[in-house]
Amino acid sequence: MASTAGPTPAATLVLVRQNDSGLAVYLLQRSLQSRFMAGSYVFPGGKIDREDRDIPFWLGRGDLDREALALRFHDAPEQLSLLPYAVAAIRESWEEAGVLLARFSGDDAQALDAMQALRKGTFQPNSWLRRQLIARQGTLSFSDLWPWSHWIAPEALPERYDTRFFIAFMPFGQRCRPDPRETPQGGWMTPCDALTGNADKRLKLSPPTLVTLQGLLAYHAIDDLRAALPRSGWGPPLLPKMVFPAVGAMVIQPWDPAYAAPEKRLPKRRVQLEVLPVGAPFSRLWNDDGTWRPVA
Repeated sequence: MASTAGPTPAATLVLVRQNDSGLAVYLLQRSLQSRFMAGSYVFPGGKIDREDRDIPFWLGRGDLDREALALRFHDAPEQLSLLPYAVAAIRESWEEAGVLLARFSGDDAQALDAMQALRKGTFQPNSWLRRQLIARQGTLSFSDLWPWSHWIAPEALPERYDTRFFIAFMPFGQRCRPDPRETPQGGWMTPCDALTGNADKRLKLSPPTLVTLQGLLAYHAIDDLRAALPRSGWGPPLLPKMVFPAVGAMVIQPWDPAYAAPEKRLPKRRVQLEVLPVGAPFSRLWNDDGTWRPVA
């Protein structure tokens, strides 16, 4: 049954770095007890909290002024309505992956070590980031974030999110440390390796993760991506369509030629024969017993 409420605002951060085999991204496995995409590998992210919406506070605790923020995130300077998404992306990457895009007045490494000790301890309230920045005279590094894509979950889903995807380069001197309470494990892998793992059913990828990794295949080295990001933007909101033919659930992307066409019933054998190889362009994802697979 589809949700009657509007989608929940959320943010996702795609962390990238250079490996010996090329550009790599950091993926986390969601807990098997999670209500949303349980067991799937995703980028760090989550919904926007009330604390993230305090625009005056975050405007004074970031490394970009109002005009620079509006320019970077393609936002309205007088509103900065996308600033809470940027705050949530940074906060969630810290909570889930142990990476914080921030600078401090003193020793950055010392401040981060102290905050890691708190992170490993008792559960922290939503205001933890605000309190730590005030106490340690820190600022969030909004200049490290680049807009990538804007996803709105299909209307047929019971739990929907309106998500802004950001990209950032892994900060020097930090390492990813997943929170076992939310994410059992995580790791760096090239987009091709992640897509191959999904094709082999060794790891499950969510549909937006699949599409994002597919887009990153175009960048063989981190310098290629770095050069392209100043020309990047959100693009039009992506609202996939979920249909339920005889073969099971299928997600139709907005660029599919049949996106606006009525649902068709497809025989299972035909779809299985049209599963696409890794790297091939796709506009449809078929749920094959829990694994989303690109199909022609």
